[in-house]
Amino acid sequence: MAGQGHSHEQQVEAILQEIVDRGGRRTMSRQAVIRVIVDSHGHVSADAIASQVKKDFPSMDVSTVYRTLETLRDLDIVDRVYFADGSTVYHLKDHQHHHLCCEKCGSIEELPITLLEGVEDLLLKEFGFRVKQRPLGFFGLCAKCAQMP
Repeated sequence: MAGQGHSHEQQVEAILQEIVDRGGRRTMSRQAVIRVIVDSHGHVSADAIASQVKKDFPSMDVSTVYRTLETLRDLDIVDRVYFADGSTVYHLKDHQHHHLCCEKCGSIEELPITLLEGVEDLLLKEFGFRVKQRPLGFFGLCAKCAQMP
């Protein structure tokens, strides 16, 4: 993913250029949504994205934000992750990873995808199952919450 290691504005510009380079259009809604995701430094819900975009663009309809997120997914710019509790978050698709989700404080930590590399091979070998969506969410308590009474 373009833009890693740059300032937020440079990262937004690099992502927009990547979209254009792949034949996509640079639109106000794409720029606004990408800026919110980049500024979030991680995982953010569609509602939180829409809320932030509406602060800067009050006339932008929430449905435009949702359509923009789907378009950015189709362009492989963002990834959508479903969790067992029914929540959904988006993040830049700059690298694949799994998630450690604290059920108490709501924190989400990234878990290197390499920790579970052998599982896909096992699923293919034992069950003939080919994994399409890799990000997983593990639910429990983070180290901080696990120590609280």
